[in-house]
Amino acid sequence: MREAVTALLVEPDPGSTVTGLVLDQLDRHPSHSLFLRRGTTGWTGVTARQFALEATALAKGLIAGGVSAGDPVAVLAVTGYHRTLVEFAVWFAGGVTVPMDPDVPAAQLTYVLQDSDVRRIFTQDAAISRQVAGVLRSAELPAERIISTVRMDYDGDAPNLASLAAAGAGVSDAELERHRSTATSADTASILYSANPNSAGSNSAASSAFVPSGCRITHGNLVLPARNLAPLLPDVPHEERPRVLVLLPAPARCPHLSHWRFWQPESPWRTAVLPGWKRTYRRSGHCSWLSVRTAWMPSITKRPGRR
Repeated sequence: MREAVTALLVEPDPGSTVTGLVLDQLDRHPSHSLFLRRGTTGWTGVTARQFALEATALAKGLIAGGVSAGDPVAVLAVTGYHRTLVEFAVWFAGGVTVPMDPDVPAAQLTYVLQDSDVRRIFTQDAAISRQVAGVLRSAELPAERIISTVRMDYDGDAPNLASLAAAGAGVSDAELERHRSTATSADTASILYSANPNSAGSNSAASSAFVPSGCRITHGNLVLPARNLAPLLPDVPHEERPRVLVLLPAPARCPHLSHWRFWQPESPWRTAVLPGWKRTYRRSGHCSWLSVRTAWMPSITKRPGRR
């Protein structure tokens, strides 16, 4: 096995959190687009100011609904703008995200709900909401566990993102900041659960027998790669219209993984690795298995104190 380790270009800041990345952009480049969204009329930019306003409005709704520091909130959606928006809203409210694939088998979803103590679930659309409702009816959850579901759109009947933002109208900016600032770089930002690679999206007996493992991802785990990316690629942030296209396979679509796996065809191309990251190469058939892992990130293990 061949390994390569690079040194950090930016040292970790104990007070850094994921929401600080957005606030930094809001302070320095409020009118610059952080995201591009594709709609019926083409691509539309979302500025730092607009994204911060949307995320904090939803965060205030979460706070009004009782979300406190460290509370886990599940997000069942594919990668996209609304998933990113909701996850940042949870972080602004001081919560912890539990991202899952919307096609997660019912048995695995039930296990994650029981293991992570989730009290609120964001679903991609009405169809996923109905599936989750069925799982909640059949799941053996304590009677005091009341789990609310919010649909990730602004149209149709409540509860959805529009009604959530409206519910937080009475929450002050000072209260929002109190919730946001409770987290430090050492605090948990997300809890990731492993997926069954042999039966994704299946409710078969084999899939039902699979027991996911949970992994805590801290704010520092997410912030440090972002802080080191700028000096690693100095030309990209300063281009007139910088664009970054990220192509990752299904297991790595979530932006906060402690263990990224890339299946790549054999080629002479080189893969850039962030400072502080360790590379491991294995051969399997006609593909190379590239495992990229940071020395400061935890391994995928069971959460302490859990089953």
